[in-house]
Amino acid sequence: MKKLVLIGTLLLSACGTNAPLFTSDGRPTQQIQCAAAANQRDSQASLDCDARARSLCGGGDYETLRRTPEYGALTVLFACSRGS
Repeated sequence: MKKLVLIGTLLLSACGTNAPLFTSDGRPTQQIQCAAAANQRDSQASLDCDARARSLCGGGDYETLRRTPEYGALTVLFACSRGS
């Protein structure tokens, strides 16, 4: 019985892990989500995400791969530019 529980746990934990995604030129991608406060506009959430992405890229440039606004939040998938 203990072996079945262990095997089940291992199988479920494998389903919960995400392999890192890479761009076609090999750069790793990152995803961030920025929530807009009730008094902010969507453009403010966009500016906040831009600042966070730039910070995660060491202050350098980045390429936005996808922006998804939904339910008062903005999700951004991006990759740091080479040399960042």
